[in-house]
Amino acid sequence: MLNENERIGIVACSNPLNIGNKENLISLLDMLLDMKINPVLSKMLFPSNLDAKTAAKKKGEIMNNFYKDEDIKAIFDISGGDLANTILPYLDFNAIKAHPKPFFGYSDVTSIINAIYAKTGNLGYLYQLKNIYFDEEHKQLHRFKETMIAKTKDLYDIKWDFIQGEMVQGIMIGGNIRCFLKLAGTPYFPDLTDKILFLESFGGSLLLMESFFAQLQQLPGFTKIKGLALGTFTKIDEANETNDLIKMIINIIDDQKLPIIKTKEVGHGLDAKCLVIGKEYKIVKA
Repeated sequence: MLNENERIGIVACSNPLNIGNKENLISLLDMLLDMKINPVLSKMLFPSNLDAKTAAKKKGEIMNNFYKDEDIKAIFDISGGDLANTILPYLDFNAIKAHPKPFFGYSDVTSIINAIYAKTGNLGYLYQLKNIYFDEEHKQLHRFKETMIAKTKDLYDIKWDFIQGEMVQGIMIGGNIRCFLKLAGTPYFPDLTDKILFLESFGGSLLLMESFFAQLQQLPGFTKIKGLALGTFTKIDEANETNDLIKMIINIIDDQKLPIIKTKEVGHGLDAKCLVIGKEYKIVKA
């Protein structure tokens, strides 16, 4: 996907990075440079004195400029939190569509990835670049290098288990369930028809997930999805409540014909692989 000495944009469209963790960013940038990837940093990575609206507008402008810059071959968002959807009114979707390029992010950035797909059809990539630094086993670094530089499929090779059904095919949308639901009722919400809806979460109790899945089930068009794909639900998995979560989801969805699949390889884990939003997947039970 990337060639030596090409440039990538580094942005933080959600919450600003913690200034106290600046050394982590420096280490990440050093790792990229060692791979002969040249990072170009957004001027809005860290907290500023700008008011909320001005800060969101500035972040949107930076994204627009990175898309228009032909020398920037991909954009990686290394933030998370709550603020990603605030930039949506300031994105130039015509320019983004005219200059398609890979945009990577996860968690709260789910809202931007799915909005871009809904407005332009461009692919988006659920993946946190910072994991190549934080994964002490260096599996992420190896996968990233093999996929981005050697152009293998290591980062995208995801194993799925079937909860219901034996085959599912459709365009993948979704991401973090809380952040995906931010788009509900807005012009940025993707059409659910014939899609595989992927969902994961870091925090949240079973009761909160029950509320989220009930909201999804009540959305117009939800009955038209081709399948439901589940990633990791970190806090629930840690509490050994994964089976309770699955039972609750099956009960709320109440459709035995809907294929439901699950993976342990996409979500907030440091070893998480990359899921492509807007790509058509065909997944068959082994």
